Amino acid sequence: METSSNTPDGLRPSQHQNGLWKDYIINVVYDRYALDGLSYTIQFFIGGPPGEDTTNFEKHNYVGHVYSFGGRHSTSEGSCKNCKGQAEAQVLSCAQVTLTIHLLHRIRDYVPDHSFEGVEEYLRRYLRWRVVKYGGEVVSEEGFKRKFSKLQISVLRGTGRIKPGNAQSAGSVSSLHSECVPLPEVTYGKPGGLRLDKAPENSEPFISQNKSAVQPLPTRLPQQAKYDLYPLTNLVYP
Repeated sequence: METSSNTPDGLRPSQHQNGLWKDYIINVVYDRYALDGLSYTIQFFIGGPPGEDTTNFEKHNYVGHVYSFGGRHSTSEGSCKNCKGQAEAQVLSCAQVTLTIHLLHRIRDYVPDHSFEGVEEYLRRYLRWRVVKYGGEVVSEEGFKRKFSKLQISVLRGTGRIKPGNAQSAGSVSSLHSECVPLPEVTYGKPGGLRLDKAPENSEPFISQNKSAVQPLPTRLPQQAKYDLYPLTNLVYP
């Protein structure tokens, strides 16, 4: 991804930082066993009527998903011992969905001044999600409240840059990402959205842990919770 005249101002860290861009991701902490081990998908969408805080769940607004592969544990017959143990221990999983490319395509048309603030206001207004069961049934609002109380969705803003010495090959390049901070105002008040009182100040960076060491995620947040309780391990990419 290049930061040139083709990149809207809203995705540039500053005018003096060439080769860098603002990188947005959705961070998802979820319970694989929320539906008693049945598979389900969390689908994400951006886009809706101008000036309204609502989202149209249509194909052209789709930006990505997290798929939770099922592991039945409610019965002894045919159940996975490991899955049953994880469910009883309330082990959570973590996944991420990238947003930057989708924003790049939308900013020019839907953020009039192409500003940094406009990008995040657009996310606040129009980013939403739904849970779809295996077979295509959308989980109802009531079903969501009963089954998905552990789900936590947040948006992070970081800085992306091309990896030093990396040459473009086959139309793609490797990139590095750092200085991630949560944006709780984007998801606050939405079902499963990160609460304002559960996130650090926006000036406090999100500190990822060693990705080479796969560790279980915490089963619950302590009273003085910090966002970095969710390490970037156990990542699942759609």
